Amino acid sequence: DGEVDLKLLTKVLAPEHELREDDVSWDWDHLFTEVSSELVTEWDLGQSERED
Repeated sequence: DGEVDLKLLTKVLAPEHELREDDVSWDWDHLFTEVSSELVTEWDLGQSERED
């Protein structure tokens, strides 16, 4: 009859109340600085591993 059984899917989905997060506005300068810092840190770690 064309119906889809979603029982398996609903067993592994997290409830909505566990996924809800407060809305947080993004500050472009802060976000850019944070991501840049993480990338530089990862790059530095990669460089030091190559030297060892």
